[in-house]
Amino acid sequence: MHESIIASESDSTAAQRYSTKDPYLAVEQLKPSTGHAFTMYSRSVAGVSKPSVKVIFFTKPSMPAPPPKIELWKVTKNGLVLAWHPPNTDNGAKLNMYQLEMTTDPDATSSSHASFMDSLSSSVTTNNIAPFAPVRSPQKRASAIATRTPQSRAEMVSMAENEKWHRIIKHRNVAVREKYLMGLEQGRQYFFRVRAHNEFGWSPWSDWSGPFTPQEGVRVRPIGGGLINVTWICPELTQGRQVVAYEMQACRPSGPKTNSISVFHPKESKDETASSASTFDFKTLFNDLKEPQVDVSGLIPGMKYQFRVRPNIDGIWGDWEVMGVASDVVPIPAAEPDEPTDVREKVYARLGENGEVLDSTRSATHHSVVVTWTNGVPNGSPVINFEIQRALVQPYRISDDDIKEAARRKTQRKSPTSTSRVIQYTGGDNMFTTAADLDDMGGDINMEEYNNLEWVEISKTAAIVSSNTFEAKDLIPGGAYIFRVRQQNSIGWSSYSKPSPIIRILMVAPPCAPQTTKVSIYYAIIEWEVQHDSFQFSTLEYEVGVGVVSVGQVTTPIITSQNENISADEGVQYEGVEWKLAQCRRPEDGGRHGGDQFNCNRVLVDDLCPWTDYVTRVRVRTVAGWSVWSKMSKTFRTLSPP
Repeated sequence: MHESIIASESDSTAAQRYSTKDPYLAVEQLKPSTGHAFTMYSRSVAGVSKPSVKVIFFTKPSMPAPPPKIELWKVTKNGLVLAWHPPNTDNGAKLNMYQLEMTTDPDATSSSHASFMDSLSSSVTTNNIAPFAPVRSPQKRASAIATRTPQSRAEMVSMAENEKWHRIIKHRNVAVREKYLMGLEQGRQYFFRVRAHNEFGWSPWSDWSGPFTPQEGVRVRPIGGGLINVTWICPELTQGRQVVAYEMQACRPSGPKTNSISVFHPKESKDETASSASTFDFKTLFNDLKEPQVDVSGLIPGMKYQFRVRPNIDGIWGDWEVMGVASDVVPIPAAEPDEPTDVREKVYARLGENGEVLDSTRSATHHSVVVTWTNGVPNGSPVINFEIQRALVQPYRISDDDIKEAARRKTQRKSPTSTSRVIQYTGGDNMFTTAADLDDMGGDINMEEYNNLEWVEISKTAAIVSSNTFEAKDLIPGGAYIFRVRQQNSIGWSSYSKPSPIIRILMVAPPCAPQTTKVSIYYAIIEWEVQHDSFQFSTLEYEVGVGVVSVGQVTTPIITSQNENISADEGVQYEGVEWKLAQCRRPEDGGRHGGDQFNCNRVLVDDLCPWTDYVTRVRVRTVAGWSVWSKMSKTFRTLSPP
């Protein structure tokens, strides 16, 4: 009795042995479209024969092998981007089509459950309607359903529901194994599988993938204080592929921006710089994230942002168009405003033709000062209120000894036109300085030295000049003050600003604006009233300033609390007036010139030009120093010679 032993080899497997007592052998499960080599041995009780000549047989091509499971690349609110790998072998015939099956029924994914294709095929009548052809309109869909033979209305509704949530999708572009499914229901679970086709038929189905749920691909959760948490849906990969990193980008939408996403381009245009409001100028925040979440800080409250993420799969970055997922445009919640900065006394400057500063004037008077600051960022909610506080660093009131000492001493005076004059008097244990000594009084405050200061809110008594300027009133003449500000929006109050440098209030009140009582060809008589209050001191002298007003110099006034360039003529301001000290004498004096200082409040301003427009102003000196200039007089015109 002989037994045949057949050894088989192929180009892809190791040798296998088959035994048979028959003169024939059927070898199954060979790889299609592959050459297989066979060698025969004969064995008896005497032993094994020599091998026969090797014979090679080729199996015929066949349907392809099943593809691997479908991958999930991208998730949106109403869509999914799916991808898959080709079968391990096409079994000798070129692939020409794929089919995707989609279902929302978890039971349909069990191995014992019949495929949706088979269940639909069994319910189609002899009209031979293709059960998987796309139904484009409600009329055609109704016609297709009508050709089936449901046993009841309930079965008809069930079939229509099945057709809605079960679908066979043809994919003919075998080179691009991606599918963007849109129009899906947000929050519903979907399952997918795929099979391949060649000229010999369909491959078996792949294993089911899923569930995949349409939802926000990137979610943003505000934490507060400009901090947010961003999470996103990870891709689901097969074939051992892994995500090794994520890149996250952000933008502040302000479109339209340059668009690089081809889906938004007109079909007839190949211009890669087409403009669209659907894309924005994204900037990379992170490019080496290992987890699908990150906290982002430093965002501006109240601003809108959009975020997008893409994966790096095995060292290769996914394309933004295909694998990038984007969040909605998210507003960062508004927050309390930032604290104001740079609180200081407002100083008015007169500029020359080239913008150079010709002279500057403080805003402080004997009982008020104008303070300005830089507003903090409102952080998404408009500023609706300010709170202004002051603290008295050093009060001052001249004692009787100081007044007697000042009257006794002859103080050496600088040029009367100087704006930086410092008049100092000493007496007893006190020393005081006029406000012209601004450089010595200014400077940052070390709050450790002023822990016991009493802060007083003056928001209700201060005059708001603008959104970042106010005039503090009812201050002590000669007092040294510091100020701080905070601002409020609909969310709450900011913290207080850093205190201002020390601001010294003037000791002497300026006179009232001069009144012109008589005008001649070469002179004019003016008079003024003195402002009386409890801190006004005995007058030592006055100075009168005179300025020429040319035609066309009258402009709309810039309203300020400091009145150096403000006239009493309804606040008219004269830009570019060049002031000089007037030559004055008492009207009852017989001398031609009396000088530029007087201790009376009615003088004759001499040496004027005929038929010329003039304005005047006055300041006073007491034992406490010089006041600021008064408001300007109304314009007057000298007479013309006969």
